[in-house]
Amino acid sequence: SIAYVLHKMGRLYCKVGKLEDGERKLREALDVWQRAAPDDKANMATTMQVLGSCLLDKQDFEEAERFLKESFELYAQVVPRNEKSIAYVLHEMGILYWKVGKLDDGESKLRESLDVKRRAAPDDKANMAPTMQVLGCCLLDKQDFEEAERFLKESFEICAQVVPRNEKSIAYVLHEMGRLYWKVGKLEDGERKLRE
Repeated sequence: SIAYVLHKMGRLYCKVGKLEDGERKLREALDVWQRAAPDDKANMATTMQVLGSCLLDKQDFEEAERFLKESFELYAQVVPRNEKSIAYVLHEMGILYWKVGKLDDGESKLRESLDVKRRAAPDDKANMAPTMQVLGCCLLDKQDFEEAERFLKESFEICAQVVPRNEKSIAYVLHEMGRLYWKVGKLEDGERKLRE
């Protein structure tokens, strides 16, 4: 259908950094879903989820929150609670709240996302690592250093097993671990992680 093609185009544009084009295509897709298939809540939820993520990347936090919440509500009506799509929306909401300084809300959504991911696919550690990483960063900003270190280390260990050493996700985790050690006064450990 046309909505599906528009959705795929919008998602592609967002992935390659053409956020304006991505947003426009995703809004068009959502409009088509709402007019042509108003009962297709799963596809509308998916488009809202991707649109919310695109808006988050654009730092349009208010609109991102609106679409992510709507996506979550629609998914809750049509998929089981332990579905990966629910975990993804919770993950994105956690990032949103962390970025706008609502650290308790961010932590809550990220922990909930991680719980859903663990129930949905307990062996899929690679899928859990990004949420652990963001949760570690959120906890670092909350100055819960012990928990932050735990999640960042676990994220790093998973990433080290599943992605190439030069992957930017590894660099990001090492950076955050360096920042953590610096904040708690472990300067040598911080320097080592930042140099890695």
